[in-house]
Amino acid sequence: MKAATLNKREFKIMKLICREYTTQEIAEKFGLSLKRMEQLRSDILAKTQSRNTVGIVKFAIKNKIYSLK
Repeated sequence: MKAATLNKREFKIMKLICREYTTQEIAEKFGLSLKRMEQLRSDILAKTQSRNTVGIVKFAIKNKIYSLK
């Protein structure tokens, strides 16, 4: 799966997930309800073909969206 299938908001959310932000913290940062944020997170999981947060982080590192440096 290519990173290009993610929109700008999803890229930003993915980076925050990689930085260990909670779903609640990300929702507050974007001014979203928790339910909407959970849906966006679910969308990212589907688009990256990930089963959990670790999969999102692996996808981000592999596709150079996030670096551990």
